[in-house]
Amino acid sequence: NLNSEIYKLIQSENSPSKIAQIILKSHWINFESQWPELAKFDGETLHSKIENIIKSESEEMLNFSKQIYFQQTEKFQHLNAILRTSSSKLKTEEKAFKSKIKIGKAILVKEFSKTKQHKTIRELLSSDARIWIEILTPIWLSTPTQVAATFPMEKSLFSWVIFDEASQIPLSNALGSLQRAERAIIAGDEHQMSPGNYFSGAVSSVDLLHQANYYYDKSKLKHHYRSNHPSLISFSNRYFYQNELIAYPAANHTNNPLHLHIVENGTFIERQNIEEAKQVSALIEKMIDNQDSLGIVAFSEQQLDCIWRELKAATQQKILQNIDLGKGFFRALEQVQGDECDNLIISLGYAKNELGEFHKRFGPLNQKNGSKRLNVLLTRSKKSIHFFSSINSKILELSTNESVNLLRYFLLQLEENSTNESLTFPYELAIKIENKTNLSIFKVTNQIQDARELVTLHHVLTRRGWNISYHS
Repeated sequence: NLNSEIYKLIQSENSPSKIAQIILKSHWINFESQWPELAKFDGETLHSKIENIIKSESEEMLNFSKQIYFQQTEKFQHLNAILRTSSSKLKTEEKAFKSKIKIGKAILVKEFSKTKQHKTIRELLSSDARIWIEILTPIWLSTPTQVAATFPMEKSLFSWVIFDEASQIPLSNALGSLQRAERAIIAGDEHQMSPGNYFSGAVSSVDLLHQANYYYDKSKLKHHYRSNHPSLISFSNRYFYQNELIAYPAANHTNNPLHLHIVENGTFIERQNIEEAKQVSALIEKMIDNQDSLGIVAFSEQQLDCIWRELKAATQQKILQNIDLGKGFFRALEQVQGDECDNLIISLGYAKNELGEFHKRFGPLNQKNGSKRLNVLLTRSKKSIHFFSSINSKILELSTNESVNLLRYFLLQLEENSTNESLTFPYELAIKIENKTNLSIFKVTNQIQDARELVTLHHVLTRRGWNISYHS
């Protein structure tokens, strides 16, 4: 950008003086002679360099995975070579090792041929088969409970242990895995749910993420990749993440992915809202045959059951099939954690009763961590959220309950239709959109000085359908 600005100034008739032009031209010639590649740097060159970086990174990751595979293959072939070597050619300790791996191989071959009464993994890892198992399975996917039940309690059993959704793991459950590993990576979100059971009334225990926050080095992850439209994450970004999340819009977007459906005559009788359930089920019937995945959530079990009864039998079957295929979910609020979908339908359910009275009883939302439940719910969708409500924000007066206040703010945002606005891009970039997919970005280095951030921006936007060009 600096290069082009200097060049324009040299050619301009509005330069301060002819002397200034001569000085600038002299400096420019000197600059070109010392850094010729930099002098020719423009938007097209930047685009090319970013694409080359992304290609190199992809090849590097592929080569790394191949290296692991070849490394394990070499170990396996080395053991097989020892088995094929005559004992007369081996030293005493090599003969003992050959006997050990021979016995270990025989154990596994016998286990593979069985159809029942298999040895447990713990038994196999305590036998001579262990060396073969460590070569064949260098990576394990497990839960902390399964680790405790399956693997021997040995220090440095694993090189690494990686915990995901660490806010969901009680510290006591994680200690066994930490003891067995040389190093640990703990990933989680403090604004997601903590361990605990709403129905049992159990008190939430200290979670692994909370404890690790005091003792481990921290790295904040700010890039949000689920939502295809920044408006889908805008509420949580504002009220939970201090607007620090970086969201990336998709090409061919819709201006308003948030939809509020007000049910005018909905009433809450015997812990359910039948009229709202009917309208929710009608939308489900329309959307169930879409290729997109569909998530359906009610704020209570009773309202969820009510919605289910209003659905046609064929639609119920399709929902169950989608759940089996991982293409959606049908849950009450307290059951939502870790799910995601393309389109999300939410039924609030709560409303005035037949006497016109509104009792502010919001079930799990009223309990401890209710605000976290709301955050989890409102961050599940990739493409759209349809929110059904029989009340408006005015009926929810300011409360001492943070969760109820947050629900009020969300309803207020939907009512004001504040998401029906021009598409926003991270870093306040100067952009121009043509034909919904062609994206011109101007003076990108003015907003983004970090090369890693720039590569990430380009990579994600490209994968989301944008054709990007850079301009000074």
